[in-house]
Amino acid sequence: MFTRSINNFIFLLVSIVSISVQAQETSSEKSARNRKIGIGYGWHTQQSFPGTSNDYIYETKSAHIFYEWQQWQSGKWTFHTSIETALYQVDHKLLNFYFITPDQENFQERRDRFTQARSFNEYVAHTGLKTVYNWNFEIKPFIQIRIGPMYGTQTTERLKRGFSFSDVLSIGTQYQVDEHEFIITYSLRHISNAGLKFPNSGHNSSGFQISYAYLF
Repeated sequence: MFTRSINNFIFLLVSIVSISVQAQETSSEKSARNRKIGIGYGWHTQQSFPGTSNDYIYETKSAHIFYEWQQWQSGKWTFHTSIETALYQVDHKLLNFYFITPDQENFQERRDRFTQARSFNEYVAHTGLKTVYNWNFEIKPFIQIRIGPMYGTQTTERLKRGFSFSDVLSIGTQYQVDEHEFIITYSLRHISNAGLKFPNSGHNSSGFQISYAYLF
């Protein structure tokens, strides 16, 4: 199922790129290349810095499709906004069942349920702001923040199923070859529901994402 979703992402990307290339009318638009569309693959875990809790396992693999455009430039600095949709496949297991205390409703049933290894999905829509330093034409380090709503298909001991928020802080670098761009990113991610439902301790994770983008 996850592989099929990635294939759908790639098909959608190729279709949009084809339409975008056909829509370019002038040579000046081609040379500007201040917009991009791309795909990415990421992997994150709670059990790495700065999370490193031994109480539970929370690991994700994710597929992303994004569209980004440059807003303005100041010297070697450029500032960008983006929109992104992502699918996170989550592997989760509670290791320390004492996290669920006896004063909680149905605490024994919840202990039994969450200490079993489970997999589920998170569907996310991010909007982002990115600052890029154009070191030279090819190499461009950046910092980025992405926030947006998400929907989780399962409840964990730390987060209720359903509507939540996904916040991502990233640093990375872009390597450009003509209209092609290759991106590697290190990210810190936090998800929670802002206290709308119980539980809401949230999940934290960190990891890497590799991406390809077409510039136009």
